[in-house]
Order: sequence, then structure tokens, then C-alpha cells
Amino acid sequence: MEASEAFEHHEHIQHAAHGHGNGHGNGEQAGFATQAAFLAVATFKANEAVKEAIQEQTKVSDTHFQSQTQTSRQIELELNNALLNAISISVPASAAKQLQDAANTLDKTSTQLDPVIKDLDKTASEQSHAVRHQNDQHLLFELAVVGLQIGIVLAGVAIIVKRRWLMYLGGFAGVVGVVVLIAGFAS
Repeated sequence: MEASEAFEHHEHIQHAAHGHGNGHGNGEQAGFATQAAFLAVATFKANEAVKEAIQEQTKVSDTHFQSQTQTSRQIELELNNALLNAISISVPASAAKQLQDAANTLDKTSTQLDPVIKDLDKTASEQSHAVRHQNDQHLLFELAVVGLQIGIVLAGVAIIVKRRWLMYLGGFAGVVGVVVLIAGFAS
């Protein structure tokens, strides 16, 4: 149930309650409106957390790709180094010296990639942590949405069937939803 649906649900219940001559007062209407407002916030934050998680996961994938590209480049340099060293054994000394110098240059370039790859892997790890955090927040916001939806539905049913205990149960579910919403903000 989206926040707009909660407001519509509230209006239908209020109409039904007033149409049946139910004497429930403005306190219950305020409770509905408050729960619906919290529901709107929880729904918005849940959607935002999903978007953030997707964006962070995209960054992780990009960083992993960059790391793998640099690792492939490093392997290619090391293979070419080995090839040049192998060829240098079977050629005249003047050519062997040039091949070994070229192999040493490849080796230095390959070694220079080590910190780049290590930094990319560290960045990917940090980004993965951010994804987990966004997913955890999303779960909390979704649980808050569920608690608030249950609270609104129970309170609405309580008005229609004139059962005060259902109103209290709906209020309790709404409070649990708000507490979980606050936990989502605090995480």
C-alpha cells in the first residue's frame, strides 16, 4: 500500500464510520493521519534506499571491472616479459641486451600496477560495505512500511466493526512501524 492509498483508505473508513453513526472522535482521525504521514516517509525512504543500493552496486561493478582490467594488463606485461627473456637467450648478445632492457621495462611497469590494483580492490570493498548498508536500511524502511500499513488497516477495521481492542492493536503496529522507521534513519 502506497502512502496515497493509505490516505484514500483512511477517507473511505472515515466515510463508512460517519455513515454508520460511529462515534469515534478526532483522536482516531489524527492517529490515522499520523500513521499515513509516517507511511509516506517510510515508503519514500525505502525507495531512496533501493536507488542508493543500485547506484553503489554499479560503482562496485565498475571498480571490479577496472581492477580486473589492470590485473589482465599486468598478466600480459608479465607474459611479454617472460617471452622477451626467453627470446633473448637464442639471439646475438647485442640483440639480447635490447630484449632484456625491454623485458626490464615491462617488469617495472607490471610492478607499478600492484598498488593500483590493491587500491581498486580496497575501494571495491568499501563500496560493497556501502551497498550492504543501503540494503539494510531498505529492509528497515520496508519493515516500517509493513508495520504502518498493518496499523492503518487494523485501525480502519476497528472503526467499522466498533472494536476498541483492534484500534489499540492498530496503534501498537503503527508505533512499531515508527520505531523501525527511526531505526532506519539511525542506521
